[in-house]
Amino acid sequence: MTKQLTEAEVVARYGRPSQRGDYLSPVVLPFPLRVAWAPKTLVRSLRCHHLETGRLAAIFADILAHYGPTRIRELGIDLFGGCFSYRRMALHNAWSRHAW
Repeated sequence: MTKQLTEAEVVARYGRPSQRGDYLSPVVLPFPLRVAWAPKTLVRSLRCHHLETGRLAAIFADILAHYGPTRIRELGIDLFGGCFSYRRMALHNAWSRHAW
């Protein structure tokens, strides 16, 4: 199991969170995602921290290779609820991991 990084470790690796999100880079998805609250709306790319774009692209490629488009939809793996969100964690003063 991977150790959960402390906020200081995350800041050391990724920098301080920024509302502008100037550290974000696009990832083109190998299959569309459906917005969970508006499933007719499709997401074909998303943005994540530029240090993680390759890893995120590989994860989605592996999902497609393993399940295929039909099974992805049947399982709801294609439902999208968001990615970057510049905010603090609920009930804590620490930054949400979504802020990076």
